[in-house]
Amino acid sequence: MYRKTFLKGLLALGVLGACSSKFKSYNGPQVTRVLVYKSTRNMYLLNNDTVLKSYVFDLGFAPVGEKIVEGDGKTPEGDYIIDRRNPD
Repeated sequence: MYRKTFLKGLLALGVLGACSSKFKSYNGPQVTRVLVYKSTRNMYLLNNDTVLKSYVFDLGFAPVGEKIVEGDGKTPEGDYIIDRRNPD
């Protein structure tokens, strides 16, 4: 009985160990701010006042105006907390 329980536990640990997060970890300098300029479609990752990386991005199909409902093509504005990175 103990042997079966032990083997099941060992198998469960093996399965959990094989699972990996779909999010990548980041080991670089701390990103203290993300600046997004919708008009120029540029985004900057900053460590204090130093630009770490910049990106060009696209907005929704109708980006001008206030976001009201999902699917309206507007891009929401505001302050956000980013807690992970999409691996794509």
